[in-house]
Amino acid sequence: MLITRDRAMRYQQNLERLGIAVLVLVGVRNRIEDLRMLVPQILSILPLLRPGDAYELAPLKGDAICDRGMPQVLGHRAALRATGVGR
Repeated sequence: MLITRDRAMRYQQNLERLGIAVLVLVGVRNRIEDLRMLVPQILSILPLLRPGDAYELAPLKGDAICDRGMPQVLGHRAALRATGVGR
């Protein structure tokens, strides 16, 4: 599992071959105080991710730490569906 803010990671690396999943944090400032507020969301998605998966996680619109719109779910190899639930 790799947690990053690099949205291009899933396009630049073969996550399945590397044997890792990537969780991309978007729409949030890069301040530790803001990132700490995402910990419950991060912990809830971790068990669902499998090697090769890529998932974008953002605070909900209107949250104090949000600097963009709604979260988006990405499916590397179509592994994650619109609900964000694994295979």
